[in-house]
Amino acid sequence: MPSEITTRKSAPMKPARYHYPSDGEEQRPEIATKAARKWRPSQPPRYHYDSDSEDVPTKKRGRPDYDLSNARPAKRISTTPPSPSPASGLDDKDSQDVITDLQAQNAELLDFIRTSSLALKAPPSIRKQLEGSPNGASKLAEAIKRAISDVYSPLEEDFDDPYSGVTNDDISSAMVPFIADIDKLSYLTDTKSTDLAIDCMLFLGKHSFGQLEKEDGNGSRKSDVPADELMYRLVRARREAEPDWDFSAVLSELKKTNELLDQCVGIEGYFVRSIAKMEKWSKASSGSAIDRDQQSVIVLD
Repeated sequence: MPSEITTRKSAPMKPARYHYPSDGEEQRPEIATKAARKWRPSQPPRYHYDSDSEDVPTKKRGRPDYDLSNARPAKRISTTPPSPSPASGLDDKDSQDVITDLQAQNAELLDFIRTSSLALKAPPSIRKQLEGSPNGASKLAEAIKRAISDVYSPLEEDFDDPYSGVTNDDISSAMVPFIADIDKLSYLTDTKSTDLAIDCMLFLGKHSFGQLEKEDGNGSRKSDVPADELMYRLVRARREAEPDWDFSAVLSELKKTNELLDQCVGIEGYFVRSIAKMEKWSKASSGSAIDRDQQSVIVLD
């Protein structure tokens, strides 16, 4: 009895790609494969120059050839700097008119800065022009006083309001930045710069407190010490420049305000060093005057 042959189903296979040989080749199935591309590094294009024996330029696959027979020669770079060309094409008369207009606008701008309390906030280059202009010191002094008033006015209104919390100490602290501006004013070349600085210090002192009927604050007035130091330097410089300088008006105003502050609100550090210095000068001048009178009496006798 014939043996039974069992068969097993296998997975279907993909049909092979056959190579059909030409006549004379052995007929056998062969799987076609793609030829692997050979990697070539990038190379610069080769230029082909026509020779006498060639009529047509040769070309190679993948490498473009360039015909440079009709190429323009390279431009020579000049090392000579180019001559300046006219900026606007204006003649001399028109240029002078433009300069005149710019100068007028600059003067108008500087005047606006002075009158709008911006002189103290101007950059150094603008401030140098302000200080170097005619009457620059007096105009700068006016700008300082105007700026002090602008800061003081709202503080004074708040000082009158019992719920605002603004005290004499706050007003005094608000005056501190102007002391440095007055110090710079005193160093200007103007002959009146020291007098203007002293006048500004008196103005600042009057605006360093609120109403005298209201006593408040802790007594930590930040403007008293630096203001007194600057005033002390100013009065000494003024007397050294002119030994016969009459300082009686300055001394009288400082003493009057000092006494009011001491009696009303208990402030005792208001220009005390400057007052003491000028009182010493006053006593010395009075003593010398008495000595001169005695000498004259002796001579007359």
